[in-house]
Amino acid sequence: MGWLLLRDGSTEPGTNVLGLYRERWFLFNLLLSYAAIWSVVVALYGWPRRRSAEIVGVHVGAVLALVALEATAFLGFVDYSRLVWGNDFDATGNWTPWTSMRADAAALDPRLRRITGANLDLEGRTRADLARRLSLDVPAHSFHFETDAYGFRNPPDKGDAAIYAVGDSQLVGPLLPREALVTERLEAILGVPVMNVSEPGYALQEEIIRLERTGLPLAGRLVVQFISEETDLFDSRDWRQWREAPSKSTWPTSGPTKVLLAALHRGRRTAAPPPFGRFQTRDGELIFYFYPQEEQDADVMHEMPRLEADLLDARARIEAAGGHYALVLVTARFAALEVGTVWPEGSPFLGWKQSDRLFAAAMQAFAEREGIPYHDLTPVLQGMARDGEAPFPFDDSHMTARAHDAVAHDLAPWLRELRDRYSRVP
Repeated sequence: MGWLLLRDGSTEPGTNVLGLYRERWFLFNLLLSYAAIWSVVVALYGWPRRRSAEIVGVHVGAVLALVALEATAFLGFVDYSRLVWGNDFDATGNWTPWTSMRADAAALDPRLRRITGANLDLEGRTRADLARRLSLDVPAHSFHFETDAYGFRNPPDKGDAAIYAVGDSQLVGPLLPREALVTERLEAILGVPVMNVSEPGYALQEEIIRLERTGLPLAGRLVVQFISEETDLFDSRDWRQWREAPSKSTWPTSGPTKVLLAALHRGRRTAAPPPFGRFQTRDGELIFYFYPQEEQDADVMHEMPRLEADLLDARARIEAAGGHYALVLVTARFAALEVGTVWPEGSPFLGWKQSDRLFAAAMQAFAEREGIPYHDLTPVLQGMARDGEAPFPFDDSHMTARAHDAVAHDLAPWLRELRDRYSRVP
């Protein structure tokens, strides 16, 4: 009865148990069903007076045991998600190719939350990130994930480069073959060594720290930092909060209750469909699913002055080491696809307009004000969408192989001009 009355089709990531209703309703229904069973037993057979103390004792003991287990997770002593899933799985039990990166980041630099393991060679199948987060019933992808001696996605013999491409998972391309990445395509087009210096989930500040801690030579090199319009303001805020409390407990995710609920969560479409848009491709209609996107303009634009200060500091450190610094904006997924997408009634993206891209506008104004070379990938990615080719797949937030190639061809003339300009500087 409780299931029928309280079924909830929310698409909030990580909250739907068995793809049907929210965790809090699941727990409520569980307690309601338990109480209903006891009510039926008592109505049919009466209360077992001789065993009252035992029954109460069992219940009190079970509650105290659960509280004790949750307390160990709350205090940060135990992470039950790691005990159950291990280091190579996410919180819902899906194996992901890059979670083996959880090497000891503090040994490299205490300002880094994680680092990718060196010389990885992982193969398997996994579901794309949007498929996991939105519980889409879609096939898994095959992957081959390799890293070099630094833990980056480069050929193993690459130890230096003329251009360092610094970024996050958009450059890592976790589900793409290494040969398809923008860095490899740029190297082929420009004819000079290009090195991928990127980590999934990093803030812009961490990316530069990671580059510096490798000890790679910077003198005479061009450091191109790729900015994610969709995530980097949030990442900056989260990194700063982590820096203030690096050992902060991850409870309730790390607690046994959440782990049990995660085990009951299945990769099935929820009762109500997730947010989507209908995108017209050359091969027919394809439906794209999106994160329920937080309003970053209202929420974290206050992070912009701090981010700008950190980027200026990064440029100063790179130039002090004899290098050159430039910025590239990676357009948000919904902004790139908007030009070819029809939003249905009730979609949270229905009233969204290009003019609302305050972060993109603020980044361009910052780069122009400070004289930092800046390139926006919006025209090339939106151009793909206008031509009927999606630069992002329907179940993943990362660019397609074709988008990596298009981005490389778009960046090549700009990078060639920058290198020519800096080569003439005495």
